[in-house]
Amino acid sequence: MSKILTQDGLRDYIKRQLGAPSITIEVTDDQIDDIIYDAIQKFTEYAYGTLEDTVLIELNGAGDYQLPNGITNIISFNKGGGSSLTNFGANFGAGYVPNIWSEQYFSGNLTGNMISTVMSISNTRSQLEKFFGDDLSINFNPYKGVLKLLENYTGTCVLHYQYEYQADEFGDGIYNHEWIKAYTKAKTKELWSTVTGKFDQALVGGARINYDKMAQEAERDIEKLEEELLTKWSDPAPIDIG
Repeated sequence: MSKILTQDGLRDYIKRQLGAPSITIEVTDDQIDDIIYDAIQKFTEYAYGTLEDTVLIELNGAGDYQLPNGITNIISFNKGGGSSLTNFGANFGAGYVPNIWSEQYFSGNLTGNMISTVMSISNTRSQLEKFFGDDLSINFNPYKGVLKLLENYTGTCVLHYQYEYQADEFGDGIYNHEWIKAYTKAKTKELWSTVTGKFDQALVGGARINYDKMAQEAERDIEKLEEELLTKWSDPAPIDIG
């Protein structure tokens, strides 16, 4: 079988795995597409972690700015490093990057003092940026995708943001991922057995579909795959210092 690179291809694969065309799969294409979307969001959230990017945008005074779909959180929004307090290049020369892991920041046992010292450095840096840095005053509504600039500033700004994974309609390898294929198949099977299980369907030769057994198999597969997502495809939880 060729590699699945489209949502249509994954949908057809799911139907074939469940018995089509010999059996009529009583789940609509829209329902399968919903399952595919939810599965991709679930997998990428665990397997890829928090996705971040930066972009330059032009502002024209205070007001509302519509941001692209998929942005979930704004990490920072600033004028690009004009402050000499937080701009290390301005203080120490072009290209300077402070090394917080160097010996000048630690005393005694390195491992014993590491966490508390890094937390102190991080907290100090956050306070400097808050009161003397270049961050602009904003509010962000992730559900409407609207950024509200609260101060009258015009010019170029750096937007550092987090976003959710958006699969390309064509040529995206996520559609061929083993976990995505198995999970979407199991979820479609679960939906099929739940929605149409109250009816009885005859197969070729007079056989009948056992919807209760189908539901049990789907639930067992889903439970196994969700455990696999945590143990095989997820990175260890990061230590956030700030």
